[in-house]
Amino acid sequence: MIELPEQEIIELEKSTHIADINLGEQKRDAVDRMHQLEIAYYLYKSGGLDDSASEMVLCTCSAVLDIIMDPHSHHLYFKHFDVLKREYDMELALEIVFSYDEVTQWLACESDRPTLQTLVDIGFNLITFLTDYGHYDLAIQVISSIESLLANNADMWILIFTFYVKCMSLYNRLRDLEKSDKYHMLASSLRDRITKAMNSFGSDTLDCSQLFMETSIMMRELGSLGPSYTWSQKSMQVCFINHLTIPYLFLMKLSPTACIYLIQNVLIKVCR
Repeated sequence: MIELPEQEIIELEKSTHIADINLGEQKRDAVDRMHQLEIAYYLYKSGGLDDSASEMVLCTCSAVLDIIMDPHSHHLYFKHFDVLKREYDMELALEIVFSYDEVTQWLACESDRPTLQTLVDIGFNLITFLTDYGHYDLAIQVISSIESLLANNADMWILIFTFYVKCMSLYNRLRDLEKSDKYHMLASSLRDRITKAMNSFGSDTLDCSQLFMETSIMMRELGSLGPSYTWSQKSMQVCFINHLTIPYLFLMKLSPTACIYLIQNVLIKVCR
């Protein structure tokens, strides 16, 4: 149903600029993935593969995963989702969220840790996709599904810590600072427990760069620029050690008012 914008892509691929050529390839790949998703959606709605509905799970099929687990290309899919909704009444985002909720209910008592880790990771990527798409209500539904799943696995500390930080990120975007602060306190408390346990075994410290970044954003939204700047510095220091090859020292020499948004924008690209 989605049509390939052939002429547009041909023009991009003829360009002498590598960025245009790459964009053309990305748009072609996006349409190919959407075609796979259309097929998966049809099979999901018509009863699954090989006449077995139980074999078809929309949220975990490769067609969906190829899209939601490629955050740098999320923006290429939104218009296709909108076209399918407008012209064919296909609520793909809603159907994927419903499917994810069903799977988390089925596996609520699952004890296999790799399975749980994979399912929660899919949920994290789905939250990112929905947030980028602007479907915050659906992203909150996914949070509820993950929260129910993790309620039966309270010993998976690092996964739960990552979940709390993910919640902070979403509620910061929504400027719901009360809920952001709630998950900040949960994440900070669990961070202390994890760090203490890691230190007792001589393990590496927990990567808290995103927690520090989200705390910086939350403080900024509360109007506390001083603490916000301090938390952004702490996040940048962790990122500089673990991830970044950006001109960190240049950023740190800027004044707080000039620097804070720039630092946070850099950190968002790295940490989220």
